[in-house]
Formats: sequence, C-alpha cells, structure tokens
Amino acid sequence: MALFPSFQRVRSLRTCFCNVDRRRSVLEKGTFYPMFQHGTDGIPIIFFPALGCDSRLGQRHHDLAFPVHWARWVPVGDQDDFDGYAEKVAATVEIPEDCYFAGTSLGGLVALHLARRLKPRGVILIGSMHSSAVVAPAMQWLVNSVIRFMPNALVHLDWMPRWVVDRQFGLTADPHVELLLDMVRQHHGSDLRRLCQLALSVPRPIEPACPVLSIHGTEDKILSYFEDEIDIPIRGAGHFISLTHPGEVNRAIRNFVEMVDCGVWHESLYHTLLGSRLQKTA
Repeated sequence: MALFPSFQRVRSLRTCFCNVDRRRSVLEKGTFYPMFQHGTDGIPIIFFPALGCDSRLGQRHHDLAFPVHWARWVPVGDQDDFDGYAEKVAATVEIPEDCYFAGTSLGGLVALHLARRLKPRGVILIGSMHSSAVVAPAMQWLVNSVIRFMPNALVHLDWMPRWVVDRQFGLTADPHVELLLDMVRQHHGSDLRRLCQLALSVPRPIEPACPVLSIHGTEDKILSYFEDEIDIPIRGAGHFISLTHPGEVNRAIRNFVEMVDCGVWHESLYHTLLGSRLQKTA
C-alpha cells in the first residue's frame, strides 16, 4: 500500500462529495491511507455530552486514535439564555486552538454555537441538532406542557416506565438504561427543566464556518430530520448512538477527520442542507 495517495485518488475523493450516496460510502468504508491516521493523532476532539449526561455516555469514543476531552453541564442561572449558557459550558474544558468539536443531542447545539467563535477544524453531530426545529413535536409538547410544571423531583427519568425509555431513547440493553438514569440523577430537577427549555430556544439553524458531519439514527424519537439531511444515517438506531452503535460512529468520525485534514471535505453537506430545511419549513 502506498504511503501517499495518488493525485487521481484525491481528485476522486473530492468529486465524490458532490453526490450524497457516494459521500456516505466513503465515510462508512474509509480511505485507510496510513498518512491520514498518523497525521491526525495529536488533534484533540472536544466532546459536549447530551442533556443531563456526562463522559460515560461516550466511553467508547476513547477508542478513537485522538485525544478526547469532555465538557460538562453546569447549573443554569435564571437569566441564562442559550448563548450565555453555552459559554459557561465551554469554560468547563480546556479548548486548544487546533481541535475538533463533537456533540451528542443538545451538546451538538452547544458545539455549533461555540464553533462560530472558536473556529475548530470541524464539528461532529452525533444524534444531535442544528436548531430547535428538529426536536420531535411530541418532545416539544412534553417540555412545554408537562416538564414545565413538574415538581423538581419528577423531572428525572425514574418515574418513566421502562418500555417508554426503550422506545423514546432507543436503549434496549439494561446497562445502557441504568447508565442513562444514573447520569440524569446527578443533576437537579430545576437545571434539567431549564436545559430542556433552552433546547427549544434556538429556532434557526446555526451555521459555523467549518465542515460539519451529521451522524443520526433513523429511528430517533427525540429528534426528527428530513430523510436527506443526514451524512451518515445509522439504520434502526435510536437517539443515543454513542452507546448503541459506537463502532459505526467512531468509524465515521475517523474518516471525517481524515477527509478534513487532507483537504478533500471541501464543502459540508450540512451547509447545503440548511437551505433545504429553511425552504421546507418556510
């Protein structure tokens, strides 16, 4: 195997991103040139976890060949808007000048917001959102009509029947369900409520000036995308794909980083599809 890719190979990779299906094929199968892997070992990925979760959600992302660092949620102030709160979260982790951002669920929205100012090499959305517009109608109703009025003690998920947790979050393994419940228990009910409300406070898509990769489960009941809006659709997966499909997610992340670092991810599908969503929802 050649250490350096040929000019024809790089040109073919550039061309493939004009076609959604061919782009997905490259991301899923990889390029596997040694120089790509060796050239990206030192570039860290800053992860922003899902609402109420922590680094345990993405424990398998430490299998990646990159340094991985996690931000954490902090208490929400009564006067915090989404932008101000995102900056508070950013202060919980050291963010180098040269890095990638990744976010799960609400964490992806935080990553996109921070990317406009901090300009990472790229942003990776893992079962995540570019705006409140993709939150499923049932979840919007739950936040606005139920969680808004719940006592703090009931905002945690322990009251929810197991079959509801399975269906809503796509978690069928007992260890995954117990992990989710334990992570959420670490937060005060009032903070969880405010985070849910902040998740619905960004009506327009955030567009950072960097490549964006979206990886999403096709059976996600929390977020709903148009079929053509996802770079990497994971068939049959629910919301927490970092837990249920870590191998597929890690493979897509590695290949995306390789593409960006080699200059062949010249235009992100994400940016192209922002206009499509705005037209469909106008």
